[in-house]
Amino acid sequence: KTKEHQNSEMGIAKCILKNLNENHEIFVVEMGSYKKGGIRLLCDMVKPQIGIVTGVNEQHLSLFGSLENLLSAEGGQELAKALPESGLLVLNGDNKYCLDLYKKTNKPKKTYSLNREKINSDIWAEDIHFDRDSVSFVTADKRKESFRFKANVPGKQNIQNLLAAILVAGELGIGFAEISRAV
Repeated sequence: KTKEHQNSEMGIAKCILKNLNENHEIFVVEMGSYKKGGIRLLCDMVKPQIGIVTGVNEQHLSLFGSLENLLSAEGGQELAKALPESGLLVLNGDNKYCLDLYKKTNKPKKTYSLNREKINSDIWAEDIHFDRDSVSFVTADKRKESFRFKANVPGKQNIQNLLAAILVAGELGIGFAEISRAV
């Protein structure tokens, strides 16, 4: 995986050149951009097979100059276009911009959500509990499988991030029990 805050062309290239080798099967890359076309450039470098858009908001609007430019890059449009036809786009079903992208893209796609009633998600959280330093929840999916997860991280946003990771791990053939042990 790329190291924390190494989500630009230089950081990703450095990770590829210095850290990747033939023994690696999966490369997890955080991608960040400050202008339209930035994510497309990173996708040209990495050639992703699975892409996750965790959320989109107006936080970086001033950097991009317009909402259209922001949605192109940070909003996942460039990532969706870069995925192969056999790829998978994973989207946050709790985010309005991700839901818009879901409706617009023809690529294979799945969603995760904290609230299944909002969207018919592929995976969602139920029975959510928060402690000062941890979260616990039951993950359920369309296959009618479920499993309790506990993570030593605070905050609702971490449940959303974990759901994305759990969904992708499941797509890679890893079962809920093994994913839970890793979490």
